[in-house]
Amino acid sequence: MYRVKSAGDHQHRIFCSTEVEAMFGPLVASLYAANRFNAESRQILDNDFFDVGLTVRDKIASLSSVDNATRNFITENMATAQTVLWPPPDLSNGTSAVMHANFSMNDTFVESWIEARRNTMRLAHFGPTFERELRVVRNYRLLFFAYDYLTNSVLVSLASLGDRAFVQFKGTASMRFGGICFEFARQLVRAFDDVGLRVDSQGHVRDRLLSSLAINPSQCAIMGGDGIRELPALEVAYAAFKRRANESTLRIMKNYSEEEVFFITACFNLCRQPTTMRGVFAGGCIEAAANFAPLSQAFNCHKGATMNPTKTCSYFS
Repeated sequence: MYRVKSAGDHQHRIFCSTEVEAMFGPLVASLYAANRFNAESRQILDNDFFDVGLTVRDKIASLSSVDNATRNFITENMATAQTVLWPPPDLSNGTSAVMHANFSMNDTFVESWIEARRNTMRLAHFGPTFERELRVVRNYRLLFFAYDYLTNSVLVSLASLGDRAFVQFKGTASMRFGGICFEFARQLVRAFDDVGLRVDSQGHVRDRLLSSLAINPSQCAIMGGDGIRELPALEVAYAAFKRRANESTLRIMKNYSEEEVFFITACFNLCRQPTTMRGVFAGGCIEAAANFAPLSQAFNCHKGATMNPTKTCSYFS
């Protein structure tokens, strides 16, 4: 098929890897997670995500600029929001190994492929457990986080737990909330963007539009910036971080305060995205941070500076 042997070998490896992932992906991913994401780490992350959700509900409840119908709608969505953090508990206790125990180990690739396909079809009898496997966010490519409007769920990829930028569940509160919790908040606040306000907690699309919570960019420091979408997430993650600010007196870095580490971590995770994803997925750290007073206070930015402009706006006010 290929005139150049190396080209054929390359395509063969690609084919084998994609087929292996299709059939054994959840099993391999659970083995990867076993040594990197123990029960203690999961509990820390579950508690942090819960605090982020609680912070959103508190901020929505205190908003005076929205009507009661909109406030109640968002509050209900936040109360029923789910986090799909892979692997789910029942796959962390050996269930995945049991599900794949009968997969063939035949000598030839063709026989193994056929038998593995048959066994994959038989996995359906595991019901909800198998369905959760299928909901895994792709583990090897961006995006690491996603929000599903119809199921009101934030999907968190296993890859985010292995990425150096997101392993802050082993660090201080400033790193966790500036890192993985900020990314979580970026997805959770989609529940009340222009699309989220049309989908109720049961996944039903509403015909009647509720009051929009969107900010008019002309009122903010940088007009039309991508950071307008990131501002509510930054406000939420920071408020959740402040709830935990006293959990430890440790400093992760000698030259930076925990407040500064929070903002450095948040902006690093946004700015490190590939250029092709900026403006679509990466968001705008500078635009959001420039409108957020705690950052200028943390870094002692003088009034009128780029990161402390005279004209700013807040999402939850």
